[in-house]
Amino acid sequence: CTDFLIAERIRAVDGIDSQFKSMMPETHERKPKIDANGIANYRELGEIPVVRKDSVVMQRIPAIQGKEGCTVFGEVVQPKIGENIPFSKDMKGVYVNPNDENQLLSSVTGQPAPVPNGMTVSSILTLDKVDFSTGNVNFDGSVVVKGDVAEGMIIEALEDVIIHGNVISATVKSMGGLTIKGGVMGSSQLFSNADVIIKSGVQGSEQPSDENNVNNIQKIVARGSVVVEFVENYHVEAGYDIVISKYALNTELMAG
Repeated sequence: CTDFLIAERIRAVDGIDSQFKSMMPETHERKPKIDANGIANYRELGEIPVVRKDSVVMQRIPAIQGKEGCTVFGEVVQPKIGENIPFSKDMKGVYVNPNDENQLLSSVTGQPAPVPNGMTVSSILTLDKVDFSTGNVNFDGSVVVKGDVAEGMIIEALEDVIIHGNVISATVKSMGGLTIKGGVMGSSQLFSNADVIIKSGVQGSEQPSDENNVNNIQKIVARGSVVVEFVENYHVEAGYDIVISKYALNTELMAG
């Protein structure tokens, strides 16, 4: 007895919903930098991911609609239709490419963060604190620190820096303004391309016998003005004014 195929259905092929592909390089865990002598620097944990303005941050793969099937009686079998899913409504720091509706571009230079069906980019890096857990910070935007900047740490930013806590024997360099809502303690170095505003005071270490030495390790330099409550044992230099509401002690002041 021989079997013969008389009729066979054609299976419907279901469609596929839109898919979203991040165009950001794969991020690696930030780890201490190892120098040529094999010594780990726990303050240097590598670069913070940054995207440039107008860079492609996400690609949407359009939905595939599927293919109809057929029963052995010739009846059409409809497939599951692939859904065209829009980008997320959260478009902070991004926009749809006017030449390609399936691409998201960054509208600012900043830090990317994935969201469902999209990506956001922030030109402001916000941290709870800066210490060994964060490593030194080098960011192409503004930096906001909710707490303290610990001893020996470095912050470098191309825009404004706002620190809500204290700066303790650390270095902060801002190409914009620098605002510290706490105080400055120890051998810190502060540099700003605009104003330096310190809500509390500046208390440096006692000046060494070599007077030139303190100017190298304890200094505030601003191209704009410096505003502070009080200052002790520091070199303060401003392109415009130095405004001290209480007193200056054992401090070198240079303005204008």
